[in-house]
Amino acid sequence: MLIYNPPTSHYTKFFQRILRFLLLFSIPVLYFLLFPQENSGSYHLLLWILFLMKILNEISFKRVLEVRFKPEERKIIFTIRTLFSDQLQKVYSLDDLRLEVVESKPVIFGLSQPVALYFLRNRKEVCELTNSKDGFSNEQLQEIYKTAETLSLPVKKV
Repeated sequence: MLIYNPPTSHYTKFFQRILRFLLLFSIPVLYFLLFPQENSGSYHLLLWILFLMKILNEISFKRVLEVRFKPEERKIIFTIRTLFSDQLQKVYSLDDLRLEVVESKPVIFGLSQPVALYFLRNRKEVCELTNSKDGFSNEQLQEIYKTAETLSLPVKKV
């Protein structure tokens, strides 16, 4: 059995993303506090609506906490959860899935790193693994990609 876990906590990733958004959100707010204008009320309303949409989006994200390969049974298990829900395990047969790998642009000597892994079943996305959403490092995404390749999962690079 091969198990892959992201190095950062589920909650840590959520708060990092919210803090990053708050920093970006505060720039126009500080501008309007330092340089008040007459008809800026609608702009403030727009900023608050965007902030609430970002919070709701972060809460509803389904994050992958663990990817577990069972080569002897030819199964893959994804442990998934949202911010305020319990963990959910989804089990799929490796024979039914295929993998699409989105790679970064080559940086040094033509080497590229996987940026996102999409597990598909009959052209429908079953699971998405990314660094920004799930917290998997590029090395872990590379290992998951190599493991899927060794287990003869059909792989397509995009």
